Amino acid sequence: MEKLRVAIIGCGRIFVMHAVPATVLKETELTACCDISLSRAVKAAAWLSIRLYILLTL
Repeated sequence: MEKLRVAIIGCGRIFVMHAVPATVLKETELTACCDISLSRAVKAAAWLSIRLYILLTL
């Protein structure tokens, strides 16, 4: 069975509550995270070795 690839939008306090299950479940693969804060996105992506995206607001 092919894994469901998951990205999490928002790397704040609740990020861990979503990231841990996404990495533990054998049916899912956490591939990316996104945030408006560069420092939060970098920290989350480095912790899990995943891609990061920055949400730019105008």
